[in-house]
Amino acid sequence: MAKNGGMRIGCSAMFAGPVKSGPKPSEKAVKWAWNIATRTMDSPLATSSHVTRSVAVKSESRQLAFGFRNSLPAAGLRAITHGVRDAISVGCELQYEATTATTMILNIETQRSSGQTLLEDNFTGPVGDVNEMPETGNRYRRVILPPGTHDIRYKAVVDTHAVHVADPGEITETPVAALPFDGLPHLYASRYCPSDQMARFARRQSGAIASGHEKVQAICNWIFENVDYLEGSSDSSTSAHDTFTLRAGVCRDFAHFGITLTRAVGISARFVSAYALELTPQDFHAVFESCLGGR
Repeated sequence: MAKNGGMRIGCSAMFAGPVKSGPKPSEKAVKWAWNIATRTMDSPLATSSHVTRSVAVKSESRQLAFGFRNSLPAAGLRAITHGVRDAISVGCELQYEATTATTMILNIETQRSSGQTLLEDNFTGPVGDVNEMPETGNRYRRVILPPGTHDIRYKAVVDTHAVHVADPGEITETPVAALPFDGLPHLYASRYCPSDQMARFARRQSGAIASGHEKVQAICNWIFENVDYLEGSSDSSTSAHDTFTLRAGVCRDFAHFGITLTRAVGISARFVSAYALELTPQDFHAVFESCLGGR
C-alpha cells in the first residue's frame, strides 16, 4: 500500500487535527508525512455515551542507529536508507468517567505491520481481552469499566522502515487482476464511503489523468482546495457524501472522502487512524492509503 502518511498507528479514541494547516501537497515528488498507524479499516469506532473523556497525546522523533539492509526494493521503486534513522516515541493518556458499567473497545496500541517495527510497548490500565486481527495487525483491547474514574496510559517506540522514492508519473494503478485478495474489499462502497454514489464526479475530475499516483494526488488536491476543515461540522453518522454536500469536515471526513473518490476511480484505498508526528496540537489523526505500483 502506498501511503498518504508513512508511519501508521490507528486509534479509536478520537479523530481530529487541522488537515489544511501547512502547504498544499506537492504534485512533483512523492513525500510521506510521518504517521504511526494503530488501525487500518473503513470507519471509526464509536465510544459509549456512558463515559466522558479527557485526552493527552504526544509523539516525538528520536534517532536510532542501524545497519544497512541488503534487501532489494519492489519493482520500479528505489529505497533510500541512512546509517541513522528516526524512531518515533508515541503515547497517550486517557481519563474516562463512567456513570454506569461500560464495555469499551480500545484501539490505541501500535499496529504491527511491514512498514513499522515496534521496539517498546507499554499499556497501563484495565487489562481486558486483547485481540490482533490477522489481516491488518490491528490490536483491539476490550475492557469493562465499572462506575468511576479510570486512567489509561499507552507508550511505544516505533521504528519506521526505509522510505521508497519514485517518479510520480511512473507509479501506476494496480489493476484488479494483480491486486492482492486482501485489497479487494477496499474497492467496495461502504456506509461511510459510498463510492458508487460518487463515481461520475470522481471520473470527471480525474479520468483523464493516466498515472495512478497523479490521479490520487489530484483527488487529494481537490479535497484540500474545496473542503474546509471545520470542527463540529460532522458527527459519527457523517458519510463522504455528506462531506461533499457540506464542503466541510474534520480529518476523519477528509479521509473518508479521499477513500470514496479513490475507490470510485477503481483504486483500492483504506482508512488509517494514527498518531501524527508533526500535528499541532498533538492528537489522534486520520489519513488514508491507496494501493499503487503494487504496494
